[in-house]
Amino acid sequence: MLLPTFGELPLARIDVMAVRTWLAELHQADQVSATTIAKAYRLLGRILGAAVEAGYLPASPCVIKGAGVERPPEMQVATPGQVRALADVVPPRYRAMILVAAYGGCGGASWSACGCATSTCCTAPSGSPSKSPRSMAPSSSDRRRVRPACAP
Repeated sequence: MLLPTFGELPLARIDVMAVRTWLAELHQADQVSATTIAKAYRLLGRILGAAVEAGYLPASPCVIKGAGVERPPEMQVATPGQVRALADVVPPRYRAMILVAAYGGCGGASWSACGCATSTCCTAPSGSPSKSPRSMAPSSSDRRRVRPACAP
């Protein structure tokens, strides 16, 4: 992304207007995401910053506020109807996982943030962490009902 515009251009000719034009062309071309453009701008800023430190440029032309900021898209949250529809179509053994993930406080976080991707994901009948979902079944000496913290 940088080489086609700046590859053959002498450092002294890279000014703020050249950078602005490059950014505008990238956004108008709509061939790469805004996140990729922001990363490319930050890379250009680091390269030109090094040129300033080495004395090849008096100042970096990468001074466009917000150009290097990534703006992730807004998170989409399932409606209660969508959660119910999903829970109704998955195999019965995953129904609880869907409902717990939606309403159990995971807050849209990944499964690993909810503790479901760790080796101590579930609670054994004794109340201690379990290394395997298979140990979820109560032993003959402990008949208490245990609700798993997550799906296997």
